[in-house]
Formats: sequence, C-alpha cells, structure tokens
Amino acid sequence: MPLTHPTRFCSLCGKEFSTNEKIYEKFTCLRCYLKNKPLFQFQDIFYLNICLECGSFSKDSKVKIWLPTSTENVLEIVKSAIKYYLLEPYGKKDNIKFIIKILEEKISPSAKVIEDIYLLITGVHRYDKNLIYTQEIKIKLKYGHCDNCISIKQKKINAIIQLRVIFVEQLDLIEIVKEKIKNYIEQASKKDSTEYITKIDYVKNGVDIFLSTQNQTNKIIRLLKPEYNFLIKSSKKLMSRDVQRGKNIYRIKTLIKFLPIEKEDEVITKNIKYIVDKIGKNKIHLIDIHGNRIIKNYQFFFSKKVKIQKKDS
Repeated sequence: MPLTHPTRFCSLCGKEFSTNEKIYEKFTCLRCYLKNKPLFQFQDIFYLNICLECGSFSKDSKVKIWLPTSTENVLEIVKSAIKYYLLEPYGKKDNIKFIIKILEEKISPSAKVIEDIYLLITGVHRYDKNLIYTQEIKIKLKYGHCDNCISIKQKKINAIIQLRVIFVEQLDLIEIVKEKIKNYIEQASKKDSTEYITKIDYVKNGVDIFLSTQNQTNKIIRLLKPEYNFLIKSSKKLMSRDVQRGKNIYRIKTLIKFLPIEKEDEVITKNIKYIVDKIGKNKIHLIDIHGNRIIKNYQFFFSKKVKIQKKDS
C-alpha cells in the first residue's frame, strides 16, 4: 500500500495544511502566525518636526536632534524621516525589507499646509518571502525652526555679497572665491568678534554670502581684484531706523559678476570672430583674423548678442 501522510491542521483556525505548505510556530498557518505575531508593529501615530527654513527634521521629544535633508518636498522629507527613525533600525534587526507608499488621496488638495500624512508600510522578510505584513500609520507634522536656523535668524545681516558666473564651467571659480572670502572673514573675526558670516546660500550660477557688518565688503573686493576680473553692482535696502542717532539703517547688497572670458577665447559679435588678445582692468582687447583690433568694456561680454567659445572647448 502507498504511504499516506497524516492530515495536518492549523492549531488556531483548524485549516488543513496542503502537502508543501510551510508550518509556522506552534503549528500555525501563515495567516494565523501573522495575526498573532506581526512581522513588525509601529505606533499608529508618529509626530515629526520639520524646519520651515531648511527642511531638516526631528522626532518629537524633549531634546530635539535635527537632521539635515537635501529636499524641500514635504512628502520626501517624511519618507526620509520614517526610514531613518523606524524602518532602518527595525529592518536591520529583524531582516525586513520595507516599502513605503504615501496615501496622497488622503491629503486635502485645498490644504495650504499639510499637517497629516498617511503612510502604508509593507515589510517582507528577507529570508521568507511569505512573511509579508502591511500597516498604515499617521504622521502628524509640526512646523517650526531648527536650532541652527533660529541661531541664524538671531544674527544680524547687514551686507550680502553675491558671487555670480554665466557658464556652469565657471562654478569651480565660485567655490575657490567663496573659500577665500570665508578664510578672510575667519581671520577678521579673530580681531573683531562682530565680524562673521551669518550664512551662505547656493543659488543658480553662484552663491550669496551674508555678512554681519558692511565693514568688510570693500576689503573683500580689494582682496579679489588683483586675481580676478569682474563687474560690481551695489544696491541698498532700508531695514530700519536708528531713532536715537536719527539715521536710516541699510543692508548693502554687492553683486560680483565674474568675466565669462579668458585670454585666447573666441568671441563672435555681428558675425565676426575675434580672439581675446588682452584683458585689462576695465577693457578687453580683441583681434580678428585680419589683425583688426577693437576694445570693449566688461559689460559688453554679458550681452546676449555676444557668443563666447572657450579656448578649451
């Protein structure tokens, strides 16, 4: 007679096991095992703080440790935070691979500020693909300012230096000049503690350097002039008034636009090709293939009518 296997049943629900079906702890089926022992279990509501200025985040606690992020998208910030605080520690400990889905249909399209975000978290055991569990959690968002941004807001900004280039290839120049200015201000701060850089913002084609006083602006320009060629444009904005002294207080903004050309670059204007022959303090000497020379000021090379071909291109 052929051998027959005894009929086996789940100890909790009584379901009959199929021939190859895996039996879990205490002789239970997969459904009953996960029902009584979920693969993971997070709190239903998670409170998260987000900085309005820089997008850094922290979990809600008495001592907040703010973590930086590279995005300004609130949904992406939430995903990063949940991965850091919940999923990565849990996954490493219990060998679970997690997938996050944001339930965007639960976010009101008319909401000016997103306060509640619902996440569907699915976990799969790395060594048993049958162990799958899904949980929905709610993220309550609180907006404010991180310690760093509060510190920055409390510092004075009386001057701004804006470093700009035209070509992406010149961004290395921006980094070099930025470091020169940082080193210079660090030295100045050792002699006068009121001199410091409040913050540095990266913007398209350059950086903005915020200074605590106006005293260093002209000194920085003098520092850069011997080595670099650039245009300067200054403007001022009324910030407040010193009632006791009867004087207005202005914030000075200085734009430094670095020349987009170097010696031997090609310049095309009015369908004539020139080579940059000489760069002076304020003027550029150009020469065409026939030896004809023209002289132009710096501003000319920022015009859209001028095409520039770098010598290394």
